[in-house]
Parts: sequence; structure tokens; C-alpha cells
Amino acid sequence: MKTGSEIFSLLNLETDGIRPVKVAVEANRLEEAEIAYLNYYRQRQAPFLPWNAPGELDLKKRTVDFDFLLYSLPSFTWKDREKVRKTIYLGRGYVAARSAPPRLSPYTAKDLANLILQHKIFLPVHSDDGIVDLGANWDWEVVPPVEGHRWPMSLCYQYFLKVLAVTYWNTGEEKYIKKLVWICLHYIEYVRGRSDWMWLPDMQLARTYLQILPFILSWKNLPPSDLCILLHWLATTCAGSMGKVKSAPGNQLLYNGIGLLWLGVGMHEFRSSSDWRDQGLEQCSRYFATDGAYYPDGSSRENSLGYTVRASYSGLEALMLLKKNGWASPKPIMKAMRKRAYFLADMRRPDGLCPSTGDGQQASPDNYIEAILELGDDPSLEHVIREGKQGPHPDHTSIYYPWMGTAVMRSSWDRNANYMMCDMGPLGDIHAHEAKLSIEVAVLGRTLIADKGVHTYSRESRHHRWYRFFGSTRGHSTVTVDGLSQMRLVGGQKSVSKPLNNRWYSSKSCDFISGDYDEGWGPSQFTEPMRSVYPPPPFEGEIKVWVTHSRTVLFVKSTGLKDSCYWVVSDRLLGSEEHTYEQLFHFIPVKTSFDSKLKIIRTISPNQPNLALIPIPNPQLEVDVVEGKDDGGEGLQGWHIIGGRQIPAPCAIYRKRSKGPVLIQTVLWPIASEEKLLPTVESIGPADDGWIRISFQDGERQDLICLSPGLGYYELSDLGTGTVAFEGEGMLLRLDNNKSPRDWDVIGGGKALFNGETLR
Repeated sequence: MKTGSEIFSLLNLETDGIRPVKVAVEANRLEEAEIAYLNYYRQRQAPFLPWNAPGELDLKKRTVDFDFLLYSLPSFTWKDREKVRKTIYLGRGYVAARSAPPRLSPYTAKDLANLILQHKIFLPVHSDDGIVDLGANWDWEVVPPVEGHRWPMSLCYQYFLKVLAVTYWNTGEEKYIKKLVWICLHYIEYVRGRSDWMWLPDMQLARTYLQILPFILSWKNLPPSDLCILLHWLATTCAGSMGKVKSAPGNQLLYNGIGLLWLGVGMHEFRSSSDWRDQGLEQCSRYFATDGAYYPDGSSRENSLGYTVRASYSGLEALMLLKKNGWASPKPIMKAMRKRAYFLADMRRPDGLCPSTGDGQQASPDNYIEAILELGDDPSLEHVIREGKQGPHPDHTSIYYPWMGTAVMRSSWDRNANYMMCDMGPLGDIHAHEAKLSIEVAVLGRTLIADKGVHTYSRESRHHRWYRFFGSTRGHSTVTVDGLSQMRLVGGQKSVSKPLNNRWYSSKSCDFISGDYDEGWGPSQFTEPMRSVYPPPPFEGEIKVWVTHSRTVLFVKSTGLKDSCYWVVSDRLLGSEEHTYEQLFHFIPVKTSFDSKLKIIRTISPNQPNLALIPIPNPQLEVDVVEGKDDGGEGLQGWHIIGGRQIPAPCAIYRKRSKGPVLIQTVLWPIASEEKLLPTVESIGPADDGWIRISFQDGERQDLICLSPGLGYYELSDLGTGTVAFEGEGMLLRLDNNKSPRDWDVIGGGKALFNGETLR
């Protein structure tokens, strides 16, 4: 191992308080210089370095990352030992997989620390692997059986050092801090000459090592050379690895920039500190720029909302590092982060979580939005996170983001709102799934049709077929062609350079969104759900199936207490040959019932909101509900993810085999817990025009809806209610018990006629 004395050539020896180091170095008394440097570090004005990142408020979730302090502390130094010791949580921690709420762990912080003394590690994020013995020489590349190669990547973040640190301060026993320092030095020696090995941990280690520095400095018997070796490694290998990064996909550029900011702020006596800060700030700024991870409307180029939420919190961390240490925050970053707050507020489901699109897990943006509110932003954001109980009402409920191609249709901002998210945009720069035109639905506040995210990041072969299912089109609530997947990963559109031309319309009566997929269909065994640091396997075949899928969604809004709101999903498929088309709706794990005559599928949870799928009658339409299907190969269907585990869950399938244009239309009808009756739904008029009639349970009111194949003139007659005509792309006409129009709207056009008279 190299000596710590090599650090002195990297320092600015004119820094205030460091003169004893300079004197010793100039006299070539290097051991004396190491002692003087340790004294300087203990006496210097310590920078503000947060123990918790913004948003890390829940103790259960924090113990999963080895943080056993009872509440969030802004920053502390080695002199604050007694103050911090009083906040140490002595109970058992928690474990949690990607998509699971935390559950109680067998181990306290001291238990975990004692395991580490025996070279054994328990990672709460990979609890299925249990306790893993690394051996006396500490094997950093050990591959346990469950998480496989993902496990050592998590190990090398070295969050586990925090339990050694807090146990040392709680017990005063030197063995814990001695082991902590030994591990740091062992890792430094282990990666020597392999600066490209596991680049990602370098971003985290800059943060982790500086966070545990107060504990190291409090050790009276700390060898001065050990501190020098540690800081020298941060300033050379770690900083050098991050410094080589000029671009990176998605949030990785942000995290690299934050790692450099930690070094530039936390190690300001180094001559390169200003370069680290500048590069870190430039990368953070580039991430938040409109040509970085954001579009001009505030939406995300990374179509994975869980990661978007996490990166947003990390942006707050960057701002905190700058502000608390006296550096100005660039205005473009502030502006972009405010835009992101609005975007996340709009994506937020009634239960407070964002959908698990792409690889992302469910995450709440509320603490991020709260932080933006504290900066003096639009108070209507408070209305969102307080579920309509505080703050002024936002100027909208439903919204469309034209760059990302994402629409949200909601009835209100209340906890019991109806909500649908429609993904009508590009693949996304990273963490992407083949899920264009998919939807997520909450009924009266309860999410019932949901995206799944991904169950694990393990790279083991036994997980590959599950990756292909959860990441491919058949794992999402959209349409498949001959069981094949969308193929954008082959070379399709990852992000866009201008707003999309999807048709969006929103009024007091209805919301309307349409989108298309026309980039080919292929084998799902190609699909790589995690387009990240791992490139997808090469695709050497030919895309032979070309079918255009056009999806239109209409949200009919309630206009009175006795009224109902609901959605109509209309799928048009255009191909030159005969194909089997399947319209998929992926429910959460829930009981369902099936009406074989009317082909209605509904959830049946007692005393809870439910959802009915009511297809437009068609003799060629087949229906199926698949739950927990697993043929041992690629034939997976009807699965959800809870707690990082695959759980059987019903997938409703409406299937039609045909040549030429195909139209499949389904009404999604919210059901309050006390409701029993459903409306009658029927197709009317010319088959290809997309006219449907919905007759309400009272037998009197009717809704006439047309979701047409495109702009044009459409007419409907001989209904027993009169003649209806309009010019446009779609129409909603609501009739009262006298068969007179009570509400209407035309999408994408002009006038509407009822019995020859213009509706006004």
C-alpha cells in the first residue's frame, strides 16, 4: 500500500490553518506532516455535508441503507459525538426489496456491526441472500446465489460502514472504528490499478467516505497516515474515475456530478477542488438542462418515474451542498427543478405515489414538492400533496406533456379521485420498457391497473425470462400483435427533439388523447428491460411484422352528483395480413369475476372501489383472464411485482384474430363500493366509425360516443333518439331522460348537429 505522504503534492498549502503541514513538508519531515494534517482536519472549519439526502425522512427506509439515526440530521462534525449518540436508534432495522414496503429485519445496527467484525455482510436490500461471508481477506466480488452479480455492486457502495460508525459512537469500543478504517483501506488497495472497475460505486463512495469522516476523526488512535491514504484515494482514483466521465445516460450523469461536488465541497484544501466543483456543477446543470434529462415542458427524457423522483431528490442535495457552503446555485437548475415539481405533481396518483413506469419502483414526490414549496413557489402545489385540503386549487386537473407524450386524466385532486396515466411517447433514454400506449388506472383513489416496474436488477440467467416479460409489451396494459413485443430498443426513437403531434383535448366535459405505434413487432426474447450500463443483446434478425397500433382514450367526466365518469379505450390496428391482436389490462393482485355472456370482467373487492371492463360487443371477440401462467419458458402472463417477488395477478385479455383494420373498444367503468349495476354498452352505426352507446342504470340517460379513425364528417341516424352528426375526430353527446342533449363536445373539429340543429 502506498504511503499517505503522497497526498501533500495535491494540497494547496496556502490554505488557512494548514501552515504546520507546509512547514513539515518543506523540511521533508513527512510523518510530522501527516500528524499536522490530521490535526488540521480536526480543527478546520468543517464544510456542511449532509448525513441524509433530502427526502430520506422515514426511519424504516433509512435503516435499509444502514442509517440508524432516529431523525434526519443536517450535518455534524466529530465534535458532535454526544449529540449524535443520543439520536442513535437501537432497535431492529428493516429490509426492503425494490417494490416492497420495509419489513422488520432480524438485526440491530450493533448486530450488523458485529457481523462485519467477522467479515460477514447482510444487505437489507438483498435480504434473500441472508448473511454472506466475505472471508478474512474480504472478497469484494463474491457472487451469492439469489441476487448474483448485482450483490457485489450493492456491496461496493459501502453503506454498511455506517453501522460500524454509529456503533462505535454508541459503545465507545474501538474495534468498530478500527474495522471501518481497515475496510476502507482494503478496498483502496483492492481497486488499485483498476480505476474503471465498477465505476458506479465511485459516485457513491465520494459521499459515503466523507459522511463517515467525522467518526474516523473522532478515533483518538487513528494513524495519521490512514487518513492521508483515504483522502489521497478520493482525490486521485475516485476523482479521476469520475473526472473521465464526460457523458452518461439518464441520472448517472447527475450522480457523477454530485459525487464530484461532494469532493469539491468536502475537500476544499485540495488544489483540484475548484475543478471538481466546476465539473460537478456543469454535469448537474447539464442534467437539468432542456437538452439533458429534461424536456422544455418539465417532463423527463427518462421514461421511468421512480428514477425521476429519486433524481429530483438528488438535485435538492446538489443545491443544498452549494447553498449551505456559500456557493451560488445556477438559476437554470432552480428553474428546471421547479418545472419538475409541477411535472411530478401531475404524474402523482391519488395514493401519493408515481406509477412504476420503466424500471422504476413506486416512489412519492411529496417531500420534493414540499422542498420546492419552501423556496416560495406556486402554493397550488400544496393543494396537490395535501390531497385538496389546503392551498389554492391548481388551474387544471388533467394535463398532457407533449414532449414526453404522457397524459394524465383525473377527476379531481382528492384522495378518492379517478385517475389514468397514458404513456403515448418515446421509449426514454434509460431504464426503458417496450410499453408505448400503455395505461395505469386508479378508481376512487385505489390503483387497480398498474405498471409493474422490474422485480430485481440481478443479472442471473434465471431472471432473464422475467425481464423479458416485465420489460416487454405483453407485461403492460396495451396491445400485442401475435404475442410479439414492440421493438423500439432495436433502434427506435429514444427521445425527441420537438413536441409530439399526439392529439390532446381537455374540457369540462371530457379529456381525449391519441397516439400511434408503428415501429414493428418482434420476439420478446430480444427485449432488454434495463437499457442502462448494460447494452441490450444484439438483434440479428429481421423485423417482419409491421402493424400500426393507434390508441385513443376518452375520459368522460361527471357533471353532477348522479352522474358517472368513465373511460373508453379504443384500439385500431392496421396490418396487411391476418394477425392475432390482444388488448391487455394488467390488474394488481385482486379477485375478479367474469360474465361470459357480456364478456365483462370486474374486480370484486368487498367494501372497496372496483373497476369493470365492458367490451363493445363483437361476436369475433374472445376474452380470457390469465393469472400466474408460467410454462417454464417464455409463456409468462398474469404476474405482478410485490416486494421484489413475482406474484400472480389477473390479466384481462380481449382477443381478436382478423385481417385488415381491426377495432377493439372497451369501457373502463369505476364502481363505488356500494354499486352493483353496470351500464349497457353497444356498438351503433357504421362499424369502422367507432360509435358506441352507453345506457345508464336508470334506463333513461344515454351517452353517445364516436372515436373515429380520423378527422372527417360522421353521421348517425335511426337511433330512436334522433340524428347526430359532427365534423371532427371524436364526439361526446350526453342525453337526458327526455332524450334531449344535456352536454356535448366535439374533438378536433367544429360544429355538432342533433336532429339537423346546431348544438350551441
